[in-house]
Amino acid sequence: MGSALENYVNQVRTLSAAGSYRELADELPESLSLLVRNWSILDNVLETLDMQQHTLGVLYVLLGKLHSVASSNPEPTQIIQLMRDFVQRSNAEQLRFAVCPFYETCHLFTDFLVQKNLSILGIKVLSRAIEQIRQLDTQLTPIHADLCQLSLKAKHFNVVLPFLDTDITDISTVAAECKNQQQQQPQHTLDANNDAKYFLLYYYYGGIENLMNNLPLTITLATFFSLSTIIIYQSVEILN
Repeated sequence: MGSALENYVNQVRTLSAAGSYRELADELPESLSLLVRNWSILDNVLETLDMQQHTLGVLYVLLGKLHSVASSNPEPTQIIQLMRDFVQRSNAEQLRFAVCPFYETCHLFTDFLVQKNLSILGIKVLSRAIEQIRQLDTQLTPIHADLCQLSLKAKHFNVVLPFLDTDITDISTVAAECKNQQQQQPQHTLDANNDAKYFLLYYYYGGIENLMNNLPLTITLATFFSLSTIIIYQSVEILN
């Protein structure tokens, strides 16, 4: 590894060992471009980090890999296995300090699988990701739309249907998470602007899946209108 990547590993290890997760989460976004440029040796970086102890550092390596897929043309099974391992073994406490990059990672993972016609292989991975990051069983996250998209592309609905049958009482958006964590990183601006897109896509995909499975739409529509009020309220609060 080059000295810059060695510094990245040392930073992740040192701050993780000290429990300084907030500081680490604030500093890691600056290293994303470095990781993307060095996509060819990111596996070497992963070998020096532990997913449980260094969750934040591994998350940004994974994000760097997904940002560089056009250049690196990775083996799909490697990316799928890495993502599967991460959602199974990562530390939820650390992950709460990097909700926005975690959402971005899931979006890029979804795009990658759709492009490779491997949607079915990501369904259980994203269902686990939702369970890991949401704070309530009734909370809607941007990842819900990704899960619905993969389920619809694969025409496999067993995993997603319990999510669609859950009454939503709360939503987690990139804009709200960044405000809660006092983060204003520029790289999350686009996703913050796309909050409404993921919210609407969830109900669009979910409505199609309900129709395909002959399920009633009454709950979906009622929840849609009630959550419209919630997201508008949160947007006003963020702007203020």
